Amino acid sequence: MPIIYETTQWTRIRNPKLQRMQIGRFTQPPKTVPTSPPKPEFMPSKLVRICDMQIVPGSEVNEGYCALSYVWSQSCTASGDEKKNNVDKNEHIIIQPITKTAQNATIQDNVQGIIDGFKNYFFQSNPYQKFLIRLNDEKSKIIEYQQKHVSFEQLIQQICQQFNINYLWYDQMCIDQDNLEEKHREIQQMHQVYKHAHCTVSLVPEFQTTTEEVAQIGLLETTVRMKQSEWFKRLWTLMEAIHSNRMVIIGKNVHLWSDDVFTATEIPLDPLINTPLEQWHLSDILFCAHIRTCMLDHDRIYALANLFPDTILQQLKIDQEYKKHQSLEDLMVQLYCLLAERDITILLFGGHGGYKAMGKISDTPKNNDDDDDKDSISKSDKNAPPILSAGSWTYQVPIQKYSFLPSWTGIAGEHFYQHKCDYAPTKHPFQDYCIEGRIMRITCIGLTNSSEESMLNTDRDYFTPMRFEDLPPFSSTESSIDDGYVRTRHLGLKVDLPGQNELKNIYICDYDGYISEEAVTKSSDSLKKRKTKGILHLISLTLQRLSKFIKIKKQNLFWYPSDQLRVDVPEFNLSILTEIMDLDPTTNTQYVMLTGIPFKGYKSYTYYPVIKKIRGGEKNHYTAIGACCLYKADEVFSSNDCTPLPKHTYLIE
Repeated sequence: MPIIYETTQWTRIRNPKLQRMQIGRFTQPPKTVPTSPPKPEFMPSKLVRICDMQIVPGSEVNEGYCALSYVWSQSCTASGDEKKNNVDKNEHIIIQPITKTAQNATIQDNVQGIIDGFKNYFFQSNPYQKFLIRLNDEKSKIIEYQQKHVSFEQLIQQICQQFNINYLWYDQMCIDQDNLEEKHREIQQMHQVYKHAHCTVSLVPEFQTTTEEVAQIGLLETTVRMKQSEWFKRLWTLMEAIHSNRMVIIGKNVHLWSDDVFTATEIPLDPLINTPLEQWHLSDILFCAHIRTCMLDHDRIYALANLFPDTILQQLKIDQEYKKHQSLEDLMVQLYCLLAERDITILLFGGHGGYKAMGKISDTPKNNDDDDDKDSISKSDKNAPPILSAGSWTYQVPIQKYSFLPSWTGIAGEHFYQHKCDYAPTKHPFQDYCIEGRIMRITCIGLTNSSEESMLNTDRDYFTPMRFEDLPPFSSTESSIDDGYVRTRHLGLKVDLPGQNELKNIYICDYDGYISEEAVTKSSDSLKKRKTKGILHLISLTLQRLSKFIKIKKQNLFWYPSDQLRVDVPEFNLSILTEIMDLDPTTNTQYVMLTGIPFKGYKSYTYYPVIKKIRGGEKNHYTAIGACCLYKADEVFSSNDCTPLPKHTYLIE
């Protein structure tokens, strides 16, 4: 796909008259790179001198440089292995204005102005035809655009000259792709290249807007479009963004500096921009990485390893001909073992949420019998990730292509993005674990309710189905009951947790339905009947899930006081795991909540890893199926007046 670049760029700039920031369109970017930025401690082996596009040794350059972040396939006509079969056919386009006078107006080289309600500006709908700009109805200019077909090199030269960049690093010119030794060496220091660059130029062709759009909603929709671009889907660009000190995101006809993106659009581009690496949890990084693609499988290893240059990259044993001598599976397992040893938050994941939209591939629901999308993908890539259904559309998660990875890597789910927590990310205090080959050995306290632990609740199935007589009684003076129908009462449960010396109250659900079978029979409201049936099923499902971890007695159900706010009570959420829990009482599948590994989340939320016993497997062998969420965990697992519990060892495959 050819890249189109307009030299008249929309951006955000300060209006000196109004003393505030506004959105304007300019023939020259108003916020450029300094003429000679200071030279950093590290300089790349090679740089491109923009004035003549020649490669020069980095050691001979006496000023700072910028780095380019882009999607390789967009730079050329490519097929198959995009880095070997790239052909630049001069298909890229630069669009420049030619300004002519009209009604004796004075020609200005830099046509610029702040958009202010469009009182002084009028644009025709087609930006590539002639259009008239009216300036206070006194002078006017006829502006024509000309298109020029260029190579990718010429396109980059034009952009750099507009932004006042003298020296640039980008891999196509600064790394000899046919020299394995050089390529291996340079890839291992790419983090240094982006870390020490004065700024990173991110080329995002999909980033564009229209005059009408700017007038109505500014750059809001433009940024949404940018987040759906190919640049946001690639794993290498994630590494480049995280290591960059500052970025300028350049699109077809709009650009923004990274520190202006949120202010201009009110859409945060976290997890990408302006976030020091030391503030990231591993779960944050894997959330971003697992939904992104790499054209070459082995590149995924290098891109992830470059995020941790001082630890992971140094410890990975990769030779320069790794694609020939080292299997992909062995290298990826080795990489994830090192990641897990670095940060236990690798276990902080759940079922697909944001990935359903981020990985969208079709608006057509998945059809298992006749899936054309699946057929077309399987023909082009037999190792493509599975096609998943999100109701009205289908999606894919790139990491699921590597089905050989252990369950504790989170391959089956989506890691939780915790960067917005109101606490500083630090290394998790839990250290009682190790990695042995493909096995994660954990020793900690676990919460389970299984026959093997002699804690089986023989009455577990008496909540299937839930009956009206299982509910706690209502007061005869209950004011919220109308013709046998109660509105919004909070149902709670008193539970006896191991090690706790008193019963704990937890929230089950809001009850909004009939209070007896007799009331249902007398009613003619079919909607309320269906709602009541649904709520009873929800209660049954919630209690069955909890019974896998906690002993439950129906006489311990109760109603919270009518003036009790829901935000004040603890609540378990077991619906965010990577798979549906097996609630069949005949199979007695064992689940364990690893309460000895709490992950503090946003405000009062705490997450605990959940593992499932492998049926027919060796003793103490489990698979990781995500993490459950507990609101106000401090009130449930109180450290005051409790009995210490024994730890158990779990082997997670």
